[in-house]
Amino acid sequence: MAKLAITSIIDAIMQLDSNYEVTQIIDAIKLKQNYLQADARRQFVAGDQVQFTSRNGQTYKGTIDRIKQKYILVTVKGNSGFPMRYNVPATMLSKVA
Repeated sequence: MAKLAITSIIDAIMQLDSNYEVTQIIDAIKLKQNYLQADARRQFVAGDQVQFTSRNGQTYKGTIDRIKQKYILVTVKGNSGFPMRYNVPATMLSKVA
């Protein structure tokens, strides 16, 4: 989506006058987020090799163990050689070739 379109959407939101209208916008955004997350989850299966970037900016590579309702459980080999498991939102994952 173009930056101009996003700016015009934000301007329209700022002009809302009632709490009811704001609540409807919030509900619509939550529905869209849930749809995008479910769509992203469908792209993965257990055993896929994936990568993700953590909050501190470090990139991890691992294997999908399980696909849950909200998160995907990914096993990553730790620095000490022991596996570490992370719950990662599907929208943060990308497949590794």
